[in-house]
Amino acid sequence: MVSGLRAFEISTGISLHFRSKTYDAVKYNFKTRASFHKRNDKYFFERLARRYPNEERLIEFVVLNHLDDGSSIWVGNMNEDRIEHHRAILETFGYHLKQNLTRYETFNGLIQNIYQDSTLDIHIKTVLDSLVDYTDQKISDDPLGIKEKQRQTITKYKPFIKQWIRLDKVREVIFQKFHT
Repeated sequence: MVSGLRAFEISTGISLHFRSKTYDAVKYNFKTRASFHKRNDKYFFERLARRYPNEERLIEFVVLNHLDDGSSIWVGNMNEDRIEHHRAILETFGYHLKQNLTRYETFNGLIQNIYQDSTLDIHIKTVLDSLVDYTDQKISDDPLGIKEKQRQTITKYKPFIKQWIRLDKVREVIFQKFHT
């Protein structure tokens, strides 16, 4: 059973995880220096804890809300409607991946165009990065910093998606597509 305090720790930990370049919420078990007892919005965390008594579901809810609205989302604005799309993709990820891979002839072509292809969602980009670690490559010609922001989101999302998607199955799907 998740308490309001634990819901607060998870929510602020994930928010800091996506905002900060150095903080790792998983490594620090969502602990931050923020004070729960001095806040006026404790009720929202208590309500969040009642709605998601399972900690893993709460983490999924908060992470997927952050993917939609970025790192500045307030707990009172988080809701189920925002993440229905993400959950549907995660539940049918194998099919979703196969459909998106049909546009590419080679695996190198996919990796080279990964930042430019807006039809590939954050889930596919993150899983591919988990497999081949393409975000370590230096990004050139990004004057607005869009690719860098995308790389940072992918890097921060990676520890969570690894828990939700079996990478061995994804590797198998990719191998079948590009080696037949």
